[in-house]
Amino acid sequence: MKRVLKYVLIMMGLIMAPHANAQIADNNKTLKISPIQFGKSYFELSMEFDMNGGKSSLQISPMALLKKDNFEEFTGIQAEIQYRSYLLRLDREETDTWMFSDIDMFAGAYALGLIFSRDYKAWYNGFGPEPIIEADVTQDILAIESGVVIGVKFTLGKRVTLGFLAGGGVRYSDIQDSIEAGLNIDDYYVRDNDSVFDLGYFGVKPRLNLQLGITL
Repeated sequence: MKRVLKYVLIMMGLIMAPHANAQIADNNKTLKISPIQFGKSYFELSMEFDMNGGKSSLQISPMALLKKDNFEEFTGIQAEIQYRSYLLRLDREETDTWMFSDIDMFAGAYALGLIFSRDYKAWYNGFGPEPIIEADVTQDILAIESGVVIGVKFTLGKRVTLGFLAGGGVRYSDIQDSIEAGLNIDDYYVRDNDSVFDLGYFGVKPRLNLQLGITL
């Protein structure tokens, strides 16, 4: 745990250190949500702070993970920090940007940490002596991730924004599975985390996101 936390702090420091003296504009903050996360029972809320006259920004994104139904119950929290450098801006007054006021292209770096716990039913795999067909399993995940992204942000009118980003990073995760007392977890089908989009994935992975926002 200490090593994981130390890694997160180092990554955040590396992202922020070159910009420690940047000036944050008081009148240019953007509050955002990520609609694609709703389908997974995740609620991500982001605040982007413009710096250096809009040439760069700092985005902070906490996320709550919460679900309970007949098949599983989970809770979790994730925190992310992202630095963006804006590379190109197309202004409607100077170029033809169709229905958008501005089109901004950016590149950046991010670091995040996740704490997650899930309870679910695991089925007997038929290879052990256990007489119980299904058992209660708890899966705890601790994960960190850091990487780089590129993206584009569209401004509709004066205040509404629509942003897309893509990139990739390296994810480290620690998974602990535990089963109800008296049973052997090896005799049951526990949930794997083989997909690059699973919370407990370990390795190099892609990064995609869509955000809707409003400038405050």
